[in-house]
Amino acid sequence: MPRQRQYVFRWPITLESPLEIEGDASETIVLEWSEVNDQQRRTHADLQDATEFGASGLAILLTNHLTGQIVLSRAKKGTGFDYWLGHETESDGLFQHKTRLEVSGILKGDRVTVNQRVRLKLAQTSISDQTGLRAHVAVVEFGLPFAKFVTKQK
Repeated sequence: MPRQRQYVFRWPITLESPLEIEGDASETIVLEWSEVNDQQRRTHADLQDATEFGASGLAILLTNHLTGQIVLSRAKKGTGFDYWLGHETESDGLFQHKTRLEVSGILKGDRVTVNQRVRLKLAQTSISDQTGLRAHVAVVEFGLPFAKFVTKQK
């Protein structure tokens, strides 16, 4: 069984929530954030968009935490993934030896739903498998909360 670690992401904070992660790593991280105000609720009133944006933000943090990689660029539509990843210190070409990241968010579901979405997203990345680059898939479920992070090797 993978080792358990505790990691805390910090920014101006007033609330805490544990987020369980499974897949390539098994650990619980503590998410801390400030309380949501009315203006923020109105700005993100579309729950589908809010779920997508929130999942992307958490997936980017998890990717950096688990792999040390950062987002280099948003991928074009139709590529089967959302972001190009790499390391800040790499000096070779923009997409040479990089990684793909596909993200999905679920507002309220269960582990079965998350696992089904992971399988769907792994299949979706096949569109760009000809790149020969590995792909990470991160699915974030906000009801439990729970995240699954898996890597599809090249």
